[in-house]
Parts: sequence; structure tokens; C-alpha cells
Amino acid sequence: MNALAIALASDWAIVDDDDRLVAGYETALEAPRLPLICLHPEVAWLCAPRHGEALVVALTGILGIERERKQLAEEALAKYRELNLLFRIHEIIGLNSDAERLLQSLADETGRLVSNTGAIVYLADEGGMLRQAAGAASGMPSTVCRGEGPIGQAWERSQADIMEPRATTASEMPDFASLMVAPMRAANSEIGVLAVTSKLPAAFTANDLKLLVTLAAHGAIVLENARLCDRLRGALERAEAANRAKSAFLRNMGHELRTPLNVIIGFAEVLGSMTESANQRECTSTILKAGTHLLDMLNDILEISRGDEERDNLLSPFALPALLEASHSRYQGEAGKKGLALAMEVAPELPSELLGDEVRMGQILRHLYDNAIKFSQKGTITLQALLRERRGDSVQIQIAIQDQGIGISPENQARIFAGFEQGNGERNRQFGGVGLGLTACKYLLERMGGEMGVESVPGEGSRFLFRLWMAIPPVTQSLKQGH
Repeated sequence: MNALAIALASDWAIVDDDDRLVAGYETALEAPRLPLICLHPEVAWLCAPRHGEALVVALTGILGIERERKQLAEEALAKYRELNLLFRIHEIIGLNSDAERLLQSLADETGRLVSNTGAIVYLADEGGMLRQAAGAASGMPSTVCRGEGPIGQAWERSQADIMEPRATTASEMPDFASLMVAPMRAANSEIGVLAVTSKLPAAFTANDLKLLVTLAAHGAIVLENARLCDRLRGALERAEAANRAKSAFLRNMGHELRTPLNVIIGFAEVLGSMTESANQRECTSTILKAGTHLLDMLNDILEISRGDEERDNLLSPFALPALLEASHSRYQGEAGKKGLALAMEVAPELPSELLGDEVRMGQILRHLYDNAIKFSQKGTITLQALLRERRGDSVQIQIAIQDQGIGISPENQARIFAGFEQGNGERNRQFGGVGLGLTACKYLLERMGGEMGVESVPGEGSRFLFRLWMAIPPVTQSLKQGH
């Protein structure tokens, strides 16, 4: 202003409505006066002996530029605070905390919106009341009814607002002079209310309210997700507890059921060897087959119910070629009775020993042989084993059993591994069984990290194969290197 006055060769002064000098020089007080409308609502006058109108225009422009700069600075600061708030909210989301911790974090972030304030998070209960869930602020109620007081009114209107509570008597005066509230809603459900108080009057601005609304909107989503996670976590814990109880029950019952079954099978074998009557031998043979079948099915059910942690303890070195030979030999007699031939093709590069679950591998082979013999009336059943890949001390093996039986249609191949399925009802009536064998095979292989599939053409036969990565025991590895 001084530079402009010097350029115009004019003194200047600004006085208020009481003729007191606000700025400028006393030498200009007797000069003509012009109203400074740009300072409204303040009442002030510009005194200038020369070029007064030009000075008023210049001062108006300077003040306009300063106000615009201040507004831009406030908007930039508000945007920064909003972005910073959103960043902290996403940090809270990333913590994956439970609902109680998230509530406290939400109250802390609400208290940071404006300095020297108190913040409270109210949550709606099933009875239509707001209850204090986190945070602290002097003079704030612990429960609020809908429509009661400024908080209840804001909740009822579902509208954020800035208020200055009033009281008719001194005893009713609250401990705060300014209140800012924002309802929290998520997916058309009422979550609660965020409330911020200050002991200073007119402590909150429109930008503060905007930040509180942003925090309430994101906080509602975070809290709703946390509640869902808490409920899911509780349901999962209950399901895991029920599963552990079921496994313990089946383990105990498995022992109780296996014992009498083994007795029945054992006495059936003894009776079969003692009798000379063909009719009696046939009866004992039927008992023996039925008992063995029932025991195998019981073992499958118990295996499917076994926990993964129990299975990890069953890994040990075993000779895979010997296991394949034993499985092949076991079914020679049963296949011969149906006029079927058995063949075996084992790749010579297969390791002599592998680290794995020999019992479960035997179960898988048993189911695949049973399945091939059951659904074949002629031809050859071939066992194939080969080494697909080697990585360090681990190998991927592939084992397949191929038959020349009735085959499986393409639409039934997708459901053949489902529990209690045999492709279609006609197969079930014709061949019997409950369709649990292939389900057990797939289940066991997936638990061991393997995969299983089927290739089949109706009327030409089926080829069931599985692939599995297995480790070579250190002793076998060192012997092979030494050799």
C-alpha cells in the first residue's frame, strides 16, 4: 500500500467508525474519506488527499488476493488432512484386528480431527439405543435414546451436524461448548454415531465436519467387516472344535469296531480251514469276504476323517517297487476268477526307496484295483509306474491302472470322484458298493499334495492315474551317489 501511495504521490490513512487510526499516516486524517466496502462487515474509511478512488480499488484487489490465497491454503490443508485420515483408516483396515480394537482405533482417529477435543464412538444395540463403545469425553452420556438430545436427534435424522448445546439453568450446562456428530451407516444398516466435543465455542468448521463424515462412512464399513470376521472366526472355532471331537470319537469307535471285525474275520478263516463241507466253506468264505469288505470300508471312513496333523507323522521310507509288486500279486487270484489278466510295467529309473505314507499308498492302489476288477468282464488290467520329473532330492511319480471294462461317459467323469457316486444309478444297482473308493483315493492324494484324474471311453475301458511328488530318503540318496 505504501509503494502504491508513493507512486501516486499521495498520503493515506485508514480509520474506523470512531475516527481512530487503524493504519497509515496521521497527516492524511483531514483528507477526504471513502468507505472501504471490501472490509465488510467491518466499518472503515480510507483517507487520501489525492487518488483516493485508485487506492480503494488497489486495496480491494490486495485484500481479494489475500483472501483467495488464504482460502486456497485452507482447502489444501483440508485436503491433506482428509488424505492423511484416509491413509490412517486404510492402515487400520490392514491390521485385521477384531471389532474391539478397531473401535478404539476409530475413537483415537476421531479425537485427532481437532486438537483439545474428546471423542466417543456410540454403537446401536438391538433395542434401539446408542451405547458408548469406545473413547471418552467429559459430560457425554453412556447411553442415548433415539431423538434424545443432540446426539439422539442427529442419529434420528441420520444427518451430520455441528451444534452448540444450550441449557436453561447453570446445573444443566454440559461440560462442553461445541459438539460435532456424524451417523455411521453401512449397507442400509445403522451402526452408530461418532461424536466429538470441545470446551471452546464455535470450535468446529465445515471442513472438520466433512472429515468426520468421511471417518464415519469408512469406520462403519470397517466395523461391519470386523463384526462379520468376528462371527466367522467364532463359527470357525466352533466348527474346528466339533471336527476335533468328531475325529476323537471316530478314533475311539474305530478301535471298538475293528476289534470285533478282526475277530469275525479271524474265526471265519479258522472255520474255513477246519470244515470239509463245501457248503460250509462257501458260507465261511462269504463271511470272510463281507467282513474284509466292511473292515476296508471302515478304514476308508476313518482315513477321510483323520486330521492332517496326524497324517504328517506317518511319513517314513518305503520301497515303492515292492509295494507295487505286492498289490499286483494280491489281486492275481481275484482277477483270475473273472477271467481277467493282470500286467505290470514299472520303469527301471524309479528310486528303490521313497519317503512317504506306505499305508495310504497301499490303500489307493487297493481301491484302484478293486474298481478295475469290479467294472471289467474281460481283457487285461495293467499297472503302470514311471518317473515323470526329478528336482534335487525329490521326484514326481505317475502311477496308472488301466482296464478294458465298461468305461465311463464324459458327463459322468466329472462326478466320479464325488462321495457315494458310481457314475449313474444303473452302475450302482448292477455292481453294488457305495462309491466311496475313488473319493478316498482323491482325498488321500490331495492331502499328500498329489493329483488324480481319469481317461475313459465308454465300452473300451478306463485309465485312472495319479501324480505325486515324493522325497528320496538321505540314505538312499547317498547310496546311489556312492554306487
